[in-house]
Amino acid sequence: MNTSHIRFKTLSINALATCLTLNAVSIQAAPRGFTDARSLGMGRTGIAIESPLAAPFLNPALLAMPGEKASRSTKLLLPSLRGSAAMDEDLVDDIDDFQDNDRWDEFVDAVDAFNGSNSGATEAEARAALANAIDKAKAVDTSLGNVDREALQLRLGLGTALSRTGGDKPGYAVFASTNVEINGISRYNDSGTVNAVIDAAEAALEAADSSDPSGLSSDLERPTDDPQSNASVLGIAVAEVGIAYAHNIRLDAANLQLGVAPKLQHVRTFDYTANANSFDENDFDAGESEEQKTVFNMDLGASAQFDHLEALSFALVIKNIVPHEFDTAGGNTMELNPLVQAGAAYTGDNFVVTAELDLTRSEGVGFEGDRQLLAVGGEFSPLDWLHLRGGVSKNLKHGGAEGGDIDQDTLVSAGLGFSPGSTRIDLAAFVGESTTGAAFQLGFLF
Repeated sequence: MNTSHIRFKTLSINALATCLTLNAVSIQAAPRGFTDARSLGMGRTGIAIESPLAAPFLNPALLAMPGEKASRSTKLLLPSLRGSAAMDEDLVDDIDDFQDNDRWDEFVDAVDAFNGSNSGATEAEARAALANAIDKAKAVDTSLGNVDREALQLRLGLGTALSRTGGDKPGYAVFASTNVEINGISRYNDSGTVNAVIDAAEAALEAADSSDPSGLSSDLERPTDDPQSNASVLGIAVAEVGIAYAHNIRLDAANLQLGVAPKLQHVRTFDYTANANSFDENDFDAGESEEQKTVFNMDLGASAQFDHLEALSFALVIKNIVPHEFDTAGGNTMELNPLVQAGAAYTGDNFVVTAELDLTRSEGVGFEGDRQLLAVGGEFSPLDWLHLRGGVSKNLKHGGAEGGDIDQDTLVSAGLGFSPGSTRIDLAAFVGESTTGAAFQLGFLF
């Protein structure tokens, strides 16, 4: 193994780039936004329930929920972290096999060796050269065929917020978050060339076995020096900072909370393609692969509780109400479009049950399929300081992704919360068919 391969394995983003693809995608979407650990533990729900720490991210109207009026207090979320990864379990091994063993170079050399043996070689030597070309072609076909249309995905999130809620006054907060999503996909684009060599070579050997050695003196079609399969990654990072404000309005038989969260978003797109056989992270030039842009946006939220349905809460959120487009260095376009969500929650003495639905469809990032989530979740508190959580979310638009392994149909999640005194600690984990993720956050009330 050469040193470039060793350096390659040390960088997670370059590990993504070793998956193979040919064509970039024309239009993609940006990440959905930041989700805190408590919400992730409840199936990615939370827009309709009291959320002292993460209200600015979920639904700004929650800053003025009646449940927050018992006492005026300040909440600090510092930090909230989440991460997930999705990949085919054999993808990295198959790519390592292809690169570390110089499969493509050996294939080209084997074809050249046979073509060069046509002059002055014995029949036995020609047969041996032809058999070697078949072996090398099949090795390429296995390595690249095993990763055809397989995918990798990384998602990372970081958030922090400082809010002031409770009493009879409006709630307000300042918040900041960063969401990163990087996707890669594999495509085996050399199948025609490789299998043409295999078919021609096997036909020549079969003819020679039948006393027709003419194929042993005919050249095989020479493959190009480099494979047509490429390494490609498409990603986006959205960093945002904003303020949130919410006010409760008392109606005849209901409480209505309205919230707004204006924010600045700094968006970086990442679009990088390299030849699968010659990929080297030293060739990567961030200036040529990244584009940056800063835009203004806003979230709007509402929640309501009716006197005759005291335990129920209903919510509606519109996130990123201003649509934006971002051109990538590779000629793609990434969109940040409004996301509309509706939710309802029932709160008992020591439990919460909630459900949410995306009312709009979101295009996937990179090579994902479209997304429209239906999620249900709950929290049970057997002790004042202990909170058990669980939930499930289903993508109603599942299917249609180039990389099927990252187009998750259903995610199941679980979480734990601890609230000794004024400290809040939340943990969450979630799994899908090929996705694994976790989240952690620490908060303080004072």
